[in-house]
Amino acid sequence: MGSGIYLGRRRGTRLYVDWSCVLVWLLAVWHLAVVMLPWWNPSWGRVLTWALAVAGGLGLLVSVLVHEAAHARVARANGVPTQELILYPFGGVTDTLREPRSPVVEFLVAASGPLANVALGLVCLLFSQASAAVFGSAAGSPYGVVGRMHPVPALALWLGSVNLFLGAVNLLPAFPLDGGRILRASYWAGTGNLRMATRWASVLGQALGWLSVLVGLMLVFGGRLPLLGTGVVNGLWLLVGGWFVAEAARRSLQSVRLRDLLRDVPVARLMRPAPPTAQANISIRSLVLDRVMTADEEAFPVLDGGRLVGIVTVDDARRVPRYRWESATVREVMTGLDRLAVTLRDADAATALEKMTAAGVGQLPVVQDGSLVGMLRHRDLIEWLEARDAC
Repeated sequence: MGSGIYLGRRRGTRLYVDWSCVLVWLLAVWHLAVVMLPWWNPSWGRVLTWALAVAGGLGLLVSVLVHEAAHARVARANGVPTQELILYPFGGVTDTLREPRSPVVEFLVAASGPLANVALGLVCLLFSQASAAVFGSAAGSPYGVVGRMHPVPALALWLGSVNLFLGAVNLLPAFPLDGGRILRASYWAGTGNLRMATRWASVLGQALGWLSVLVGLMLVFGGRLPLLGTGVVNGLWLLVGGWFVAEAARRSLQSVRLRDLLRDVPVARLMRPAPPTAQANISIRSLVLDRVMTADEEAFPVLDGGRLVGIVTVDDARRVPRYRWESATVREVMTGLDRLAVTLRDADAATALEKMTAAGVGQLPVVQDGSLVGMLRHRDLIEWLEARDAC
């Protein structure tokens, strides 16, 4: 389930910006305003320099969004529905409801992101060239080729270069970067085993990510390497990028492992029987005092008599103004049964996890013959996995 800043939903896909993306955006703006733009042309002035830096940072976020939107579009076109799109500093993660059905589909989805960046980069470079002819240049400027350009084509030139760089970086063979996904598709095509391909690609992704972190630390503390040079800024970029790759690869491996372990495990074995419930006609005040304050739960199945009619969460209660807690009822704020994702007690736990993830919730009511028999929580799945590892 997504984390970070929720931007909205488009065609059934929830869009988030990870918090690390905000930090890297600030770093990119600072680097442009303090290092790059003054070096290009110090006569542009502080106000113009910072305005260009902010515009460049926003352009970087848009470039990452275009990259992930291409993934999502190609995935949907090939029968792989997407549920979440999470933007990270140098790319993103398009979370799908199921794995691609073939290595060819995996290759097409993976290659679409870098190709989108390359296309956007070429468009920016062409715009830079065309706009330079429109805006003119400062002939004889002592600041070099870029310094002689108008700020608009200069910024377009930078964004074009950044998109070509993003396309190249995402082709590195480090899962879940696109190059790692292409590597996974190749391994999958050769062996016919998607799970094993994912494991090997994730391990390689973690190894390359942590290697990047180590190299970044070396540069931060004064080391020098061919092509990479030295310096704190170069080191920080490698640190952030390496950490993103290693962490994303770890999560991908954990997700595959969890689905493998939950396959053929019935929901009844992992669910919490007889969970705390709330009646539909009680007030929000009663819900908070008698349920939220006394139970370690974030969500409560709602019953009308003995019949399941919905679910109410702590967030639902928070959205009700305090002065209405006495008059507003649970029925008014709950998610009704017609919009509620549920699972059966005999269902496969891996399938239930996919349903939980697709709905963007942390729990599923477990029903049998229309009656509530338990609650399956995401943390129950994680705790079961940890207990299994401890044995």
